[in-house]
Amino acid sequence: MIKGKQDGGAPNRSPAALDPPPAPTTPPKRTARAGIGPTEAAWRDVVVQYARLRGWLCYWTWRSDHSPRGFPDLVLVRAGRLIAAELKSEAGRLRPEQEAWLRALRDVPAIQTAVWRPSQWEEVRDALV
Repeated sequence: MIKGKQDGGAPNRSPAALDPPPAPTTPPKRTARAGIGPTEAAWRDVVVQYARLRGWLCYWTWRSDHSPRGFPDLVLVRAGRLIAAELKSEAGRLRPEQEAWLRALRDVPAIQTAVWRPSQWEEVRDALV
């Protein structure tokens, strides 16, 4: 499938440009934030890259300032599974609005929820296999 802007991906490209990138095998290198770890945006990019490689459809809100506060960072769908994931840097904390959304979604049958940090890379990888 050619990924376009409608699924949060890059603009449509030629088929040769659609070859999947190599799978990340380690979490992203430390960046910014006084060496604590990658930013949430860098962490999201790694998770999305790996999820797409494994065949997941990925959605994230491009500009959250026009959306309800606290909705999870990523919604991933594949083969009858839906994961709502909040991505946090190592030092990041869940806000009350984020906790409320995750609690509400956790009560919906067949929706998995998660809070993923870079130090949990193996758990993320296992969840997306």
